[in-house]
Amino acid sequence: MNMKVVIKKKMEELLSKEFYCSPNELNGKSTVYTVNFNTKQPYI
Repeated sequence: MNMKVVIKKKMEELLSKEFYCSPNELNGKSTVYTVNFNTKQPYI
């Protein structure tokens, strides 16, 4: 399984639990969210 697919599914699971909705509702017309796959090492 592609890592991007795994991350997207985990984000959908997290958001659906947080906002008490189904993953299908997250992908509706009026709902907008993005998953940024470009990460950088944090620095201080």
